[in-house]
Amino acid sequence: GRILDFLIQQFNQKISDGVIFQSRWSMKENVSIGYSKGKFFKVIPNAVDVNIFNKKNRKNRKNQKKKKKIKIVFASWSNNPTKGLSALKYLDANLDFGKYNLDVYGNFNINFKNISSYGPKNPNELSNIIKKSDIFLFASKREAYSNMLIEAIATGVPVITLKSSSNIEIVKDNRLLFSSNSQLIKKINNISKNLNGKFKYKVFSLKEIAEMYVQFSKNVVDSLNKNKIKKINFIDFCKLFIIYYLVKIILFL
Repeated sequence: GRILDFLIQQFNQKISDGVIFQSRWSMKENVSIGYSKGKFFKVIPNAVDVNIFNKKNRKNRKNQKKKKKIKIVFASWSNNPTKGLSALKYLDANLDFGKYNLDVYGNFNINFKNISSYGPKNPNELSNIIKKSDIFLFASKREAYSNMLIEAIATGVPVITLKSSSNIEIVKDNRLLFSSNSQLIKKINNISKNLNGKFKYKVFSLKEIAEMYVQFSKNVVDSLNKNKIKKINFIDFCKLFIIYYLVKIILFL
């Protein structure tokens, strides 16, 4: 929560010579809560392990029978309601389950009326499940830069996504974006008619991300060679020592 954010902020500002954020949204949010934007602020997003999440053995939708139900998959390890619970409850009450199946994987301990709910799966299992689906639903409200979102995209399945936080830095196609639950069913109906369509995303390869980290590290080191290395006094050291243990305590509560 806010206390942990403040403690991490203090630790970074006293110790760090460079700070990496996973998205522009994350950087903006951190600056708004007190981060002093410095020379070495850098946005470097996440990358997908394509050995696991890829289009290999993906479901062939061209041969799909017209009468067969369209399969939608939702997955979230976290059971935080902001991960998409509102959208799921809305669909459970309003989606045409004569036309669609909706399967939820993760730790939501909810008894849905029409949605099929399963426990969490390991990455290999989840990748195969997504590749056998027709649509992936991503409805999380606040994400620094979601691994689940880019992993689903990597399988080639259309990913209908909530228009919020860093999600819009990844999904660049308005056909896939919804702003409210009331728009969701229309989006699903439209995408179900174009499952083989080409959609716009902005994602990076592991090689590109690695190169960003290397270049950023070089820039920080070059700056340290030209300027004095950041030093802290005894009082600040004691403060940071206390902050360090407070963070550990909060994380393990």
